[in-house]
Amino acid sequence: PPLLCPWDPPVGCEPVSWTELRQHAKTFVDEGSPGVIYRPLFEQMRDALRWPKGAPKDKRLLHDDGEHQLLLPAFCQLLQQISPSGSLGDRGYSIVLRTFGCDLGRISAAIAAYSEGKHPLFPNATPLPRPVLWSGRYSPQD
Repeated sequence: PPLLCPWDPPVGCEPVSWTELRQHAKTFVDEGSPGVIYRPLFEQMRDALRWPKGAPKDKRLLHDDGEHQLLLPAFCQLLQQISPSGSLGDRGYSIVLRTFGCDLGRISAAIAAYSEGKHPLFPNATPLPRPVLWSGRYSPQD
């Protein structure tokens, strides 16, 4: 079927542009911001990503605050599944990481630490092949 581009917002809703929301990008769930109703969900997810108590810390796997995981555990589970000893067997694969800044090297370092078995939830991680990183951007001029 063809794409349906024009649509009417639900009754009682007002359209909001991304530009208007950008001012709340890092404070969306804070008091006075439009996403404050999602604060309990945010706290639940943040708590779920807390580094396991008493586990040795590898700073490559930690968020800037030193208390939360940088990689989602689900991503680490994916890496286990696609490794040669995982359920997908010896199939070739590529992982494309999309970031919104200059943190690709940091994410690559976290994946390397995971691969070395440094993540306490995945101590028996299968070593991954050395990644080949391509840095690029989407632009009509590229």
